[in-house]
Amino acid sequence: MPNPTWIARKLNIDYSVYKLQACAMLVRKKHIHDALILIQNVSKKGGKLIKSVLEAARVNGIKKGYAEERMFVKEIVLGKALGQKKIDIKGRGKMGLIHAPISTIRVVLEERSNADFYKMMMSGKATPAIGDTFRKMLYQNDADFERVKALSHITTSQGRYYRRTQFKRLIQLVQKEY
Repeated sequence: MPNPTWIARKLNIDYSVYKLQACAMLVRKKHIHDALILIQNVSKKGGKLIKSVLEAARVNGIKKGYAEERMFVKEIVLGKALGQKKIDIKGRGKMGLIHAPISTIRVVLEERSNADFYKMMMSGKATPAIGDTFRKMLYQNDADFERVKALSHITTSQGRYYRRTQFKRLIQLVQKEY
């Protein structure tokens, strides 16, 4: 069964689709928290536009009852259109016509299933935002040292790296046995 998806759109943006593409490439296939953190550090107009659409999509998902911890950016589709014609004044009394660019943004978010989410964490592909969520959970529940140590593969970047390499070694070992 496919994961549930929902969208948010922004239409008629007076901005080039090529400039938007540079900002959109940062957040594709990322966790929603990671995407918002990455895009707010972009100092372009396109970063602010994409951030507003991401937040709108996140709010749409929460209203539909999906878990914010399992929201991922599935895709960002950018559309291009030619806007109104403008006069381009040149030297020596000459002029020309230019088309002002108009763009659209369509963000599709998905909620990964519990099984997919668990597989991702166990293979060491947990995102930093998920690690932050687990750290908050451990702090709020006054976890002891053994519990913190058991969840280090999620909460730290070194733990995620270690889990990834161990998972790759396990796959190689299983393939050698066959």
